Amino acid sequence: MMIVEFPRGVPVIGLPARCPGSTEEDSAQDICFAELYEGRAIVVRHLSGPRIRRHERVRLTAHARRWPGGTRMLVVTRPFDDRGTTGHFASWWHLPEADGDFCVAAGDLALWGDGPVTRQFASGSRRRFRAHGYLERADFRCIRGERAGAPSRAD
Repeated sequence: MMIVEFPRGVPVIGLPARCPGSTEEDSAQDICFAELYEGRAIVVRHLSGPRIRRHERVRLTAHARRWPGGTRMLVVTRPFDDRGTTGHFASWWHLPEADGDFCVAAGDLALWGDGPVTRQFASGSRRRFRAHGYLERADFRCIRGERAGAPSRAD
């Protein structure tokens, strides 16, 4: 798990070979609302697990996003080899709040079970605030982000 920055942004490069969350029973005619994004990343802060090299290719799936140069994310990655193109795939990613910290609702965290992401957030600070996309204040667990540099949420 690490905080990465994409100096040149994270553009759409195509569609995923398989829709995220799909199962064997899903129909080929089902509509998939996901795109495949890729950018070169710099590690801003390493928290746990394997590191990626400077300017390593990182891919992730999302829907209708715009991530300009300087975008930062908290990611959990695993290596990929796509017909000779190598890099890391972000199997989990999270954008920072306006202050640069990465926060998860405490109620959501309680549902995730034990794992590296849960442990990192559980050891973070407790805060109560109205996060991006929330209508009311809520309890959050937060990991300190790096505040210098890039704008936080690039929706």
